[in-house]
Amino acid sequence: MPPLPIVDGHFFIDNSTLETYTKCRRSYEYNGLRRRILRESRAGLEFGKLLHECLELRYKWEGKTGQSALDTTFDKEVEAKQVDLIEAFFRRTDLPDNMEYRTSAYAQEVILLYNKYYITEPFTVAKLADGTPLVETPFALELGTVDHPSGPVIVMWSGKIDLVSLWDNRDLMHVDHKSSKMGGERFFDDYILDQGQRGYAWALQRIVGQPVSHYVINGLICRKPTQTGTAIEFKRRRLPIDQDSILEWQENTLRLVEDLFRDHARAYFPMETAWCNGKFGACQYKDVCNVGRTGRGVLLYGNLFTDNTWSPLNDPHKTS
Repeated sequence: MPPLPIVDGHFFIDNSTLETYTKCRRSYEYNGLRRRILRESRAGLEFGKLLHECLELRYKWEGKTGQSALDTTFDKEVEAKQVDLIEAFFRRTDLPDNMEYRTSAYAQEVILLYNKYYITEPFTVAKLADGTPLVETPFALELGTVDHPSGPVIVMWSGKIDLVSLWDNRDLMHVDHKSSKMGGERFFDDYILDQGQRGYAWALQRIVGQPVSHYVINGLICRKPTQTGTAIEFKRRRLPIDQDSILEWQENTLRLVEDLFRDHARAYFPMETAWCNGKFGACQYKDVCNVGRTGRGVLLYGNLFTDNTWSPLNDPHKTS
């Protein structure tokens, strides 16, 4: 069993890692500890990262200039740079083989349509006191202390906040960009009780020193183009959050980390087989778990999988 990533008495946990653990503890072992992911899963991750970087360009520009996409300089200062970023991305030689419909032209279409759809925003980009726009803001904040066989360990909640928005009533809300192949009427259902959003709200309150009452899910639906369906769609919704749920999230997360430590101490992370098949398809480790125990390492470290180099501080959020 690989060691836990405890550095100088600190254990760093992020939303994606915590979500993996709560869905299936065996999946956390393969992804979070053994750091292996299915090669074909990289296509969605890489494309989502590209869209995040394009949105980062736009909202940093809006935060610095105070202008919107209606401004005459937007085409040159933002959209031209977004196109350059996309074209450079697809010139890379290390892209996954299965990008399929996720081409340079498709990515440009998504971003240019987004800019037109949200040509003006109902919010402004919040800034720090020194004028720095709160866009792709990294954080690593002390969440609490839990017991470990080696002694007390400080749990650090880490990640990036995509965007902090300031609304007319002076409310601050974090905006979470979500790129996905799945849309539909129930797109927002997963985010109503999403623990990650409570975690981002907790972090934002620590960063700005004021309470947060809402958050925004900013959906970019990017489906495979067909002759009958809608390939590109944008969905956005403000969702409420109360202080008690944010405080409960903090306690709940610390208790989950305690459970994670106990699983590691006994060198066994149980399977949670209810998640082998989900709405986005089969778990990437389903075939690994489906072979005998002696053959799992051969499959996991074979050519079907690659190293997981993703970091919540270095890369934007994952995409589905």
